[in-house]
Amino acid sequence: MKNKSNNIGSELIVSGLLWLGLLIASPIVVAESEVDAAIEVMQKVSNDISSSPDPGADITQGNRTVYERSSSFGGDKLDLNFTDVRVNDVLQILADFKSLNLVVSDSVTGTMSLRLNQVPWDQALEVILRSSGLDARKEGNILEVATLEELEKGDAQRLRRGQNTHTLAPLETYVSRLKYSDSALIHSMLSQRDKNDNSLLSDRGSIIVDERTNTIIINDVAEKIAEIQNLLELIDIPIRQVLMEAKIVIANSDFRREVGISWGFMGTELRSDGNRVGFSGTRDAFALGDGLFDSLDNVSLDDSLVTDLGVSEANTSFSLGYLTDDILLDLELSALEADGVVEIVSQPSVVSADKQKAMIKSGVEIPYQTANQNGTNTMTTVQFKEAVLQLEITPQITPDNQVIMDIMVKQDSIASFAINGEPVISVNELVNQAIVADQQTLVIGGIFHSEEINDNSQVPVMGDLPLLGNLFKKQMRTMEKREILIFITPKIIEEHV
Repeated sequence: MKNKSNNIGSELIVSGLLWLGLLIASPIVVAESEVDAAIEVMQKVSNDISSSPDPGADITQGNRTVYERSSSFGGDKLDLNFTDVRVNDVLQILADFKSLNLVVSDSVTGTMSLRLNQVPWDQALEVILRSSGLDARKEGNILEVATLEELEKGDAQRLRRGQNTHTLAPLETYVSRLKYSDSALIHSMLSQRDKNDNSLLSDRGSIIVDERTNTIIINDVAEKIAEIQNLLELIDIPIRQVLMEAKIVIANSDFRREVGISWGFMGTELRSDGNRVGFSGTRDAFALGDGLFDSLDNVSLDDSLVTDLGVSEANTSFSLGYLTDDILLDLELSALEADGVVEIVSQPSVVSADKQKAMIKSGVEIPYQTANQNGTNTMTTVQFKEAVLQLEITPQITPDNQVIMDIMVKQDSIASFAINGEPVISVNELVNQAIVADQQTLVIGGIFHSEEINDNSQVPVMGDLPLLGNLFKKQMRTMEKREILIFITPKIIEEHV
């Protein structure tokens, strides 16, 4: 292709030089027929070149194209070498080179001399127009060339004709009962004006809305009504819908182990002087009239505890005691082990239109009382706190059938304890934005909580003894794990006709 272009350029140069040689060799004015002959040679050469689109060379205004004054040109290159050639003839050569129809105004006159080597044709056209005080308009495959004043005058006349059409044309009435769009929103859109004070309606046009039947009534010229009809065909369509299914999985597991030991020791002795000496774990054992000084049978075992490191609510225990006439020694070994697993699965689902927020929630409202001081009077009111499962999603369907979702998932529950009699709410909430393909499942978040507690209680000094120290200790180990996973699966609901 490059060799062909070079050969064609050489033929253009040779033909131009031959025609220039005729001008130099002849002492008389060159006949117009000779110029036409040279043009025919150029046309024959240019017809062998296939036309191609030239990006960036022009800009479009409606159905007409105005050549853009740009520093970059992308058209096919050509050579032009002429002296005192008519401007009309050069324009004809360029038009034939790109297979364009040419319309030249009578005001385009004069001659020019030019020598251009390997210049894009659109750049050559711009140089020729600028040097001759001309301008061009392109409409389809037709290139119109005239002076700048003539073209601006023609543009102004066309603009006035359009304005006169809107001013003088008869008004027509168009009634449309909308199927899917809101008539109030359509009324707002058609009546809205941009920053240049332009509107989809003409200055004489008006629009009325019947909200009861969702109908719009437009009174305007036929041209504007046709534009609005085309617009309504594009926007008055059903909105696509999305079914969003969520799964919220909450898994709790806990483990608890406790081992403890309690020692009891008490006794009494009657001394030779008639006085009685007693010893016990608590002072309650020395109660007069019904205590240790009277008889061992009157004393509770709880009063004899020297170390109370036993396990409360133990499910396993072992006791050992030693008893004489005046001494009681006992111990109790207790243990507790428990574990549990809880799994909660919630599966809310909701359907929403494209770009419309949808919300669903289920749960309870917990009542609690509050006291308000009003002067000397105290008023008690009942208020409520929500403990709910709530799903809130705003979907947006993309052209490639993916779904962008603004997500808020909330799972609240009542805690197992209260503060000052007020209920405590355990809150789990996730806010996120994600994109996922149709009918694919997205894990949008997970919370993993693990807690382990090791607690040791012992008797000072005695608990530090090797091996024997275990007889004076209470050991507790607690482990708790909590895991929350949230899954979202969007499904685009297809419309079946």
